[in-house]
Amino acid sequence: MVLDKHSDCQADALRSAGADRWDRGINPLLRNPASGVRRGTSLLLIFLLGLIGSAMFADGAGESEEQRRLREYRVLMTDRQDAEQYRDELTVAWSHYSALNIQEATRAFAGVRTAEGVGERDLVQALYGLGLCYRFHMHRPNFEEAQACFDEIASRFPQNRVAAWALMERGSLEDLETEAGRVAARLFFGRVLEEYPESLAIHETALRLAGTYLGRTLDPELIREGLAVLEKHIERHPDNPLVGTMHYRVGYFYFACLQDYEKALPHSVATSTLKMEDPYRWPEDYWHTAMNFMRLNRPEEALPWFEKILIDKPTSREAFPAKQMIERINRYLDDQRGLRRDPADTDSDDSGADLPQ
Repeated sequence: MVLDKHSDCQADALRSAGADRWDRGINPLLRNPASGVRRGTSLLLIFLLGLIGSAMFADGAGESEEQRRLREYRVLMTDRQDAEQYRDELTVAWSHYSALNIQEATRAFAGVRTAEGVGERDLVQALYGLGLCYRFHMHRPNFEEAQACFDEIASRFPQNRVAAWALMERGSLEDLETEAGRVAARLFFGRVLEEYPESLAIHETALRLAGTYLGRTLDPELIREGLAVLEKHIERHPDNPLVGTMHYRVGYFYFACLQDYEKALPHSVATSTLKMEDPYRWPEDYWHTAMNFMRLNRPEEALPWFEKILIDKPTSREAFPAKQMIERINRYLDDQRGLRRDPADTDSDDSGADLPQ
């Protein structure tokens, strides 16, 4: 799981929105693929979902929203796997990797890598698997070996479809806690976007590129630069599998750090409309969207989002404050319409001036 250092403006905005988490992604373990923090859970979960999805969904006909998302995860991971002669051996290696048995996975991938007469497709997948094993070994990570594996794929097999993913992982191995490391990482991410525009890797790469700016500075110009990466990608690829994550990031940073509520609003609404795959996250998104409307002094439009919390997740932690907000907004609207009969029935914080913004 990714653990980022949240800035003061992030924490303050989050408290005002009634939530204590901001980093999230297309699933609970893929919360911040753009952060660049060295983590392996996202790839592990995507691979597991790929195995499940390949068995469950063949053509997508008549599938539910959840099934569609699982199929998209499978597509993302399938693009990284391309075995031929040593398919059985590589399947075993990936199975070990998925089970967090990194030592066995490393041995299995290494066996394919050094096999006599191994072809390009098998070699590339073995190198890619080894790179992940070296990078994400929980006790003895070896970043130099991981870099070597990804570099070999990119330099020897640039036409292979896995090369884009290798460059993306190579960029994330830079020290993103330093400005020099972030600059170096951007070069790798930029190569993916420029040299492999048709690869599925561009979506996660865009998130990681934006992550070299977002959450690492309070400089508004740098934040805007990171947001521009995601806004441009959303415009070009509005239906990409990670668009929900992208909308969330853009909406969050406009809301929390730049206080540009007009620009935050469409992305917040998009996040709540698309819905994350985890239903327990929906009320957080609804609350955030409702508060965005409140910041813009549009309580009537905030009201349905507070109500959705009670409809979809009446036992969530957002439910009670949402109920309070609904009551306050209704009293405020009644006052505006002149429907409140007893003036003594109003509290000081029910007036328009005191209605939460």
